Amino acid sequence: MTIRFEVYGVQKAVAELRKYDRSMYDTIIKDLKNVATPLAAKVGAAFPDTPFRRVSNWHTTNERKGKAKFPPYVGSKARSKVKPAVLTSTRGNKNGLLRLQQMDGGAQIYDSAGSKADTKAGMRFVSNLDKPFSTKSAKGKTRSRIMFPETKKNMGMVQESIAQSIEKLNKVVQDHIQRAA
Repeated sequence: MTIRFEVYGVQKAVAELRKYDRSMYDTIIKDLKNVATPLAAKVGAAFPDTPFRRVSNWHTTNERKGKAKFPPYVGSKARSKVKPAVLTSTRGNKNGLLRLQQMDGGAQIYDSAGSKADTKAGMRFVSNLDKPFSTKSAKGKTRSRIMFPETKKNMGMVQESIAQSIEKLNKVVQDHIQRAA
């Protein structure tokens, strides 16, 4: 799932900068992540303490259980592990610059489970995850319970973060050009 806020040329400029001035590149990447950190915290805050309304059989320790070897779901980890990532590769996604990613395995499963549930137990699991939400999972379709809806809800913050980053990038490049002249 992708929310599009189109910015052209920045990803390519950052990728080129990586080749010529590594310290400036590192500064810009760090700045892009810093600007997006409040958004990541806001999206992460939407993850619940427990994945189900009632008592859960989903373990909360690193003891992986069953054939599926599910990672544990821990609400505090789910909330703190949403991180901004800067996309600098010009392959594949030509216009991507910034994304939010969930770094906790249990929270990833909670957020996206449902597209390939084909057993009775799997479908019941997905159904229980969907109970607090108005939308339901459809087999074969990618879904997001938290990451996509929360990012979409905070789209103004996304646009503001990217605009701030582009403004800082322009200033850094202009300063660099003036010093070289």
